[in-house]
Amino acid sequence: MATFSNESGIYRLWTRHTEKNFKIHEVTYTNAPVYSINAIAGEHGTISEEGQTKVYGETDKTFIFVPDEGYEVDKVLVDGKEVQATDCYTFEYIESNYDIQVTFRKIADKSELQNVYKEYQKIDKTNYTDESWKVFEQAMANAKAMIESDNQYTQDQINDCLKALQLSKQSLKYKSADYQQLDKVIATIPDDLSIYTEQSVQALNEALNQVERGLNITDQKKVNQMVQNIEKALENLELRKEQKPVVEVTPSDGSQSSQQTEAIQTGDNQSITGYVILGMLAVVCGGYNCFKKAKNKNKNLLYNKK
Repeated sequence: MATFSNESGIYRLWTRHTEKNFKIHEVTYTNAPVYSINAIAGEHGTISEEGQTKVYGETDKTFIFVPDEGYEVDKVLVDGKEVQATDCYTFEYIESNYDIQVTFRKIADKSELQNVYKEYQKIDKTNYTDESWKVFEQAMANAKAMIESDNQYTQDQINDCLKALQLSKQSLKYKSADYQQLDKVIATIPDDLSIYTEQSVQALNEALNQVERGLNITDQKKVNQMVQNIEKALENLELRKEQKPVVEVTPSDGSQSSQQTEAIQTGDNQSITGYVILGMLAVVCGGYNCFKKAKNKNKNLLYNKK
Protein backbone atom coordinates (compact mmCIF):
# COMPACT_ATOMS: atom_id res chain seq x y z
CA MET A 1 0.00 0.00 0.00
CA ALA A 2 1.42 3.36 -0.99
CA THR A 3 1.04 6.74 0.70
CA PHE A 4 0.76 9.72 -1.61
CA SER A 5 1.08 13.47 -1.32
CA ASN A 6 0.22 16.38 -3.57
CA GLU A 7 3.81 17.52 -3.45
CA SER A 8 6.52 16.16 -5.66
CA GLY A 9 9.26 14.05 -4.10
CA ILE A 10 10.44 10.54 -3.33
CA TYR A 11 7.99 8.20 -1.68
CA ARG A 12 8.25 4.70 -0.24
CA LEU A 13 5.87 1.95 -1.43
CA TRP A 14 4.80 -1.04 0.65
CA THR A 15 3.40 -4.33 -0.65
CA ARG A 16 1.63 -7.26 0.97
CA HIS A 17 4.36 -9.68 -0.04
CA THR A 18 7.86 -9.74 1.34
CA GLU A 19 11.17 -11.19 0.26
CA LYS A 20 10.39 -10.38 -3.35
CA ASN A 21 11.77 -7.80 -5.74
CA PHE A 22 9.42 -5.51 -7.64
CA LYS A 23 10.09 -3.19 -10.54
CA ILE A 24 7.80 -0.22 -10.73
CA HIS A 25 7.16 0.93 -14.26
CA GLU A 26 4.55 3.56 -13.62
CA VAL A 27 3.05 5.37 -10.70
CA THR A 28 -0.41 6.83 -11.06
CA TYR A 29 -1.63 9.40 -8.65
CA THR A 30 -5.28 9.81 -7.72
CA ASN A 31 -7.10 11.92 -5.24
CA ALA A 32 -10.05 9.48 -5.09
CA PRO A 33 -11.31 8.65 -1.62
CA VAL A 34 -10.27 5.42 0.05
CA TYR A 35 -12.88 2.91 1.15
CA SER A 36 -12.78 -0.32 3.18
CA ILE A 37 -14.16 -3.75 2.33
CA ASN A 38 -14.41 -6.26 5.15
CA ALA A 39 -14.19 -9.84 3.77
CA ILE A 40 -15.14 -12.87 5.89
CA ALA A 41 -15.10 -16.57 4.95
CA GLY A 42 -16.93 -19.32 6.81
CA GLU A 43 -15.66 -22.82 7.57
CA HIS A 44 -14.48 -25.21 4.84
CA GLY A 45 -13.17 -22.51 2.47
CA THR A 46 -11.37 -19.20 2.06
CA ILE A 47 -11.88 -15.79 0.43
CA SER A 48 -9.14 -13.77 -1.19
CA GLU A 49 -7.82 -10.86 0.92
CA GLU A 50 -9.77 -11.86 4.00
CA GLY A 51 -10.15 -9.09 6.55
CA GLN A 52 -10.10 -5.32 6.01
CA THR A 53 -9.07 -4.31 2.50
CA LYS A 54 -8.49 -0.69 1.45
CA VAL A 55 -9.69 0.25 -2.03
CA TYR A 56 -9.93 3.50 -3.92
CA GLY A 57 -13.22 4.92 -4.94
CA GLU A 58 -14.44 4.66 -8.49
CA THR A 59 -12.49 1.40 -8.91
CA ASP A 60 -13.46 -2.30 -9.08
CA LYS A 61 -12.51 -5.00 -6.65
CA THR A 62 -12.93 -8.76 -7.08
CA PHE A 63 -12.96 -11.36 -4.30
CA ILE A 64 -12.40 -15.02 -5.12
CA PHE A 65 -13.93 -17.91 -3.13
CA VAL A 66 -12.02 -21.16 -2.72
CA PRO A 67 -13.97 -24.06 -1.10
CA ASP A 68 -12.19 -26.99 0.52
CA GLU A 69 -12.28 -30.33 -1.27
CA GLY A 70 -15.76 -31.84 -1.16
CA TYR A 71 -17.40 -28.47 -0.48
CA GLU A 72 -18.95 -25.70 -2.55
CA VAL A 73 -20.09 -22.11 -2.09
CA ASP A 74 -23.34 -21.96 -0.17
CA LYS A 75 -24.21 -18.26 0.20
CA VAL A 76 -22.57 -14.93 -0.55
CA LEU A 77 -23.79 -11.95 1.50
CA VAL A 78 -22.98 -8.33 0.68
CA ASP A 79 -23.93 -5.99 3.48
CA GLY A 80 -26.15 -8.77 4.82
CA LYS A 81 -28.06 -9.36 1.58
CA GLU A 82 -27.62 -12.52 -0.44
CA VAL A 83 -26.24 -12.13 -3.95
CA GLN A 84 -25.87 -14.65 -6.74
CA ALA A 85 -22.28 -15.82 -6.94
CA THR A 86 -20.49 -19.14 -7.22
CA ASP A 87 -16.72 -18.68 -7.35
CA CYS A 88 -16.16 -14.92 -7.13
CA TYR A 89 -17.79 -11.53 -6.65
CA THR A 90 -16.78 -8.13 -8.07
CA PHE A 91 -17.54 -4.73 -6.56
CA GLU A 92 -17.84 -2.29 -9.46
CA TYR A 93 -17.18 1.47 -9.26
CA ILE A 94 -16.79 1.46 -5.51
CA GLU A 95 -18.28 4.48 -3.77
CA SER A 96 -18.68 3.25 -0.20
CA ASN A 97 -17.54 0.77 2.40
CA TYR A 98 -18.77 -2.83 2.10
CA ASP A 99 -18.96 -6.09 4.00
CA ILE A 100 -18.78 -9.40 2.11
CA GLN A 101 -19.27 -12.80 3.67
CA VAL A 102 -19.16 -16.24 2.05
CA THR A 103 -20.24 -19.56 3.54
CA PHE A 104 -19.56 -23.08 2.28
CA ARG A 105 -21.48 -26.34 2.35
CA LYS A 106 -20.74 -29.94 1.62
CA ILE A 107 -21.38 -30.85 -1.99
CA ALA A 108 -24.87 -32.36 -2.15
CA ASP A 109 -24.96 -36.10 -2.83
CA LYS A 110 -27.67 -37.28 -5.23
CA SER A 111 -26.50 -40.88 -5.42
CA GLU A 112 -29.10 -42.31 -3.03
CA LEU A 113 -31.91 -40.43 -4.79
CA GLN A 114 -30.64 -41.70 -8.14
CA ASN A 115 -30.51 -45.32 -6.91
CA VAL A 116 -34.03 -45.22 -5.44
CA TYR A 117 -35.42 -43.59 -8.58
CA LYS A 118 -33.82 -46.27 -10.75
CA GLU A 119 -35.23 -49.05 -8.56
CA TYR A 120 -38.75 -47.59 -8.58
CA GLN A 121 -38.79 -47.43 -12.38
CA LYS A 122 -39.29 -51.22 -12.34
CA ILE A 123 -42.63 -51.01 -10.48
CA ASP A 124 -45.59 -52.33 -12.48
CA LYS A 125 -48.34 -49.72 -12.78
CA THR A 126 -51.07 -52.31 -13.49
CA ASN A 127 -50.93 -53.67 -9.93
CA TYR A 128 -51.98 -50.43 -8.24
CA THR A 129 -55.03 -48.20 -8.00
CA ASP A 130 -55.15 -45.16 -10.28
CA GLU A 131 -55.42 -42.70 -7.41
CA SER A 132 -52.35 -43.93 -5.51
CA TRP A 133 -50.34 -44.30 -8.72
CA LYS A 134 -51.00 -40.66 -9.65
CA VAL A 135 -49.31 -39.45 -6.44
CA PHE A 136 -46.38 -41.80 -6.96
CA GLU A 137 -45.99 -40.71 -10.58
CA GLN A 138 -45.72 -37.04 -9.56
CA ALA A 139 -43.07 -37.84 -6.95
CA MET A 140 -41.09 -39.72 -9.60
CA ALA A 141 -41.30 -36.71 -11.93
CA ASN A 142 -39.98 -34.41 -9.18
CA ALA A 143 -37.07 -36.73 -8.45
CA LYS A 144 -36.18 -36.99 -12.13
CA ALA A 145 -36.17 -33.20 -12.50
CA MET A 146 -33.81 -32.80 -9.53
CA ILE A 147 -31.46 -35.53 -10.72
CA GLU A 148 -31.17 -34.12 -14.23
CA SER A 149 -31.01 -30.45 -13.22
CA ASP A 150 -27.74 -28.50 -13.17
CA ASN A 151 -29.08 -26.24 -10.44
CA GLN A 152 -27.41 -26.36 -7.07
CA TYR A 153 -29.57 -28.10 -4.49
CA THR A 154 -28.82 -28.36 -0.82
CA GLN A 155 -28.52 -31.76 0.77
CA ASP A 156 -31.67 -31.01 2.74
CA GLN A 157 -33.60 -30.37 -0.48
CA ILE A 158 -32.37 -33.63 -1.98
CA ASN A 159 -33.19 -35.53 1.21
CA ASP A 160 -36.71 -34.04 1.26
CA CYS A 161 -37.24 -35.14 -2.36
CA LEU A 162 -36.03 -38.63 -1.50
CA LYS A 163 -38.36 -38.90 1.51
CA ALA A 164 -41.35 -37.74 -0.55
CA LEU A 165 -40.56 -40.36 -3.20
CA GLN A 166 -40.23 -43.16 -0.65
CA LEU A 167 -43.47 -42.10 1.08
CA SER A 168 -45.38 -42.14 -2.21
CA LYS A 169 -44.09 -45.67 -2.84
CA GLN A 170 -45.25 -46.83 0.60
CA SER A 171 -48.68 -45.27 -0.06
CA LEU A 172 -49.27 -47.26 -3.24
CA LYS A 173 -52.40 -49.42 -2.90
CA TYR A 174 -52.77 -52.76 -4.65
CA LYS A 175 -55.85 -53.45 -6.72
CA SER A 176 -58.23 -56.08 -5.32
CA ALA A 177 -58.04 -59.65 -6.57
CA ASP A 178 -60.71 -60.79 -9.06
CA TYR A 179 -63.34 -62.94 -7.31
CA GLN A 180 -65.86 -63.10 -10.18
CA GLN A 181 -65.07 -66.66 -11.26
CA LEU A 182 -65.09 -67.84 -7.65
CA ASP A 183 -68.53 -66.35 -7.07
CA LYS A 184 -69.86 -68.01 -10.23
CA VAL A 185 -68.65 -71.43 -9.11
CA ILE A 186 -70.11 -71.00 -5.62
CA ALA A 187 -73.47 -70.10 -7.19
CA THR A 188 -73.61 -73.54 -8.86
CA ILE A 189 -73.57 -75.45 -5.56
CA PRO A 190 -76.86 -77.44 -5.16
CA ASP A 191 -79.28 -76.15 -2.55
CA ASP A 192 -79.98 -79.66 -1.22
CA LEU A 193 -76.80 -81.51 -0.32
CA SER A 194 -78.62 -84.18 1.70
CA ILE A 195 -78.87 -86.48 -1.33
CA TYR A 196 -75.08 -86.76 -1.48
CA THR A 197 -72.75 -88.85 0.61
CA GLU A 198 -71.42 -87.34 3.80
CA GLN A 199 -67.80 -87.78 2.66
CA SER A 200 -68.25 -85.92 -0.64
CA VAL A 201 -70.18 -83.10 1.05
CA GLN A 202 -67.47 -82.79 3.68
CA ALA A 203 -64.84 -82.38 0.94
CA LEU A 204 -66.94 -79.58 -0.58
CA ASN A 205 -67.29 -77.83 2.76
CA GLU A 206 -63.54 -78.00 3.31
CA ALA A 207 -62.97 -76.32 -0.05
CA LEU A 208 -65.48 -73.61 0.88
CA ASN A 209 -63.84 -73.05 4.26
CA GLN A 210 -60.55 -72.33 2.48
CA VAL A 211 -62.06 -69.34 0.65
CA GLU A 212 -60.33 -66.14 1.79
CA ARG A 213 -61.82 -62.77 0.91
CA GLY A 214 -60.12 -59.38 0.68
CA LEU A 215 -56.94 -60.50 -1.09
CA ASN A 216 -55.17 -58.15 -3.50
CA ILE A 217 -54.05 -58.69 -7.06
CA THR A 218 -50.70 -60.17 -6.00
CA ASP A 219 -52.63 -63.14 -4.55
CA GLN A 220 -54.70 -63.79 -7.69
CA LYS A 221 -53.13 -67.25 -8.08
CA LYS A 222 -54.37 -68.13 -4.61
CA VAL A 223 -57.92 -67.09 -5.55
CA ASN A 224 -57.72 -69.13 -8.75
CA GLN A 225 -56.71 -72.18 -6.70
CA MET A 226 -59.79 -71.73 -4.52
CA VAL A 227 -61.92 -71.90 -7.69
CA GLN A 228 -60.23 -75.12 -8.79
CA ASN A 229 -60.67 -76.73 -5.37
CA ILE A 230 -64.42 -76.03 -5.31
CA GLU A 231 -64.89 -77.19 -8.92
CA LYS A 232 -63.15 -80.45 -8.11
CA ALA A 233 -65.28 -80.98 -5.00
CA LEU A 234 -68.45 -80.38 -7.03
CA GLU A 235 -67.37 -82.91 -9.64
CA ASN A 236 -66.77 -85.48 -6.89
CA LEU A 237 -70.19 -85.10 -5.24
CA GLU A 238 -71.64 -88.64 -4.97
CA LEU A 239 -75.32 -89.57 -4.58
CA ARG A 240 -76.24 -91.58 -1.49
CA LYS A 241 -76.73 -95.35 -2.00
CA GLU A 242 -79.80 -95.97 0.18
CA GLN A 243 -80.33 -99.48 1.59
CA LYS A 244 -82.84 -101.24 -0.69
CA PRO A 245 -85.90 -103.05 0.99
CA VAL A 246 -86.20 -106.88 0.64
CA VAL A 247 -89.42 -108.64 -0.65
CA GLU A 248 -90.15 -112.26 0.37
CA VAL A 249 -91.35 -114.41 -2.57
CA THR A 250 -93.68 -117.31 -1.64
CA PRO A 251 -93.75 -120.28 -4.09
CA SER A 252 -97.13 -121.26 -5.63
CA ASP A 253 -97.07 -124.56 -3.76
CA GLY A 254 -97.19 -122.67 -0.48
CA SER A 255 -93.75 -123.77 0.68
CA GLN A 256 -91.44 -121.30 2.39
CA SER A 257 -88.79 -120.01 -0.02
CA SER A 258 -85.42 -118.72 0.98
CA GLN A 259 -85.14 -116.67 -2.23
CA GLN A 260 -85.36 -112.93 -1.68
CA THR A 261 -85.97 -110.33 -4.33
CA GLU A 262 -85.01 -106.67 -4.04
CA ALA A 263 -87.76 -104.21 -4.69
CA ILE A 264 -87.31 -101.91 -7.65
CA GLN A 265 -86.28 -98.44 -6.59
CA THR A 266 -87.43 -95.29 -8.28
CA GLY A 267 -85.31 -92.21 -8.79
CA ASP A 268 -86.65 -90.78 -5.53
CA ASN A 269 -85.79 -93.92 -3.56
CA GLN A 270 -89.49 -94.94 -3.06
CA SER A 271 -90.43 -98.64 -3.31
CA ILE A 272 -92.99 -99.63 -6.01
CA THR A 273 -94.18 -102.68 -4.13
CA GLY A 274 -97.68 -101.25 -4.17
CA TYR A 275 -97.58 -101.01 -7.93
CA VAL A 276 -96.56 -104.68 -8.15
CA ILE A 277 -99.56 -105.74 -6.02
CA LEU A 278 -101.90 -103.68 -8.17
CA GLY A 279 -100.43 -105.30 -11.26
CA MET A 280 -101.04 -108.77 -9.86
CA LEU A 281 -104.65 -107.89 -9.07
CA ALA A 282 -105.09 -106.63 -12.61
CA VAL A 283 -103.81 -109.95 -13.97
CA VAL A 284 -106.21 -111.93 -11.74
CA CYS A 285 -109.17 -109.79 -12.76
CA GLY A 286 -108.26 -110.06 -16.38
CA GLY A 287 -108.10 -113.86 -16.18
CA TYR A 288 -111.46 -114.00 -14.49
CA ASN A 289 -113.07 -111.90 -17.23
CA CYS A 290 -111.59 -114.13 -19.92
CA PHE A 291 -112.93 -117.24 -18.14
CA LYS A 292 -116.42 -115.71 -17.89
CA LYS A 293 -116.45 -114.79 -21.58
CA ALA A 294 -115.42 -118.32 -22.55
CA LYS A 295 -118.19 -119.86 -20.41
CA ASN A 296 -120.84 -117.65 -21.98
CA LYS A 297 -119.59 -118.55 -25.45
CA ASN A 298 -119.94 -122.25 -24.66
CA LYS A 299 -123.51 -121.70 -23.48
CA ASN A 300 -124.38 -119.97 -26.72
CA LEU A 301 -122.96 -122.85 -28.76
CA LEU A 302 -125.04 -125.41 -26.83
CA TYR A 303 -128.17 -123.30 -27.29
CA ASN A 304 -127.66 -123.05 -31.03
CA LYS A 305 -127.26 -126.83 -31.36
CA LYS A 306 -130.62 -127.35 -29.68
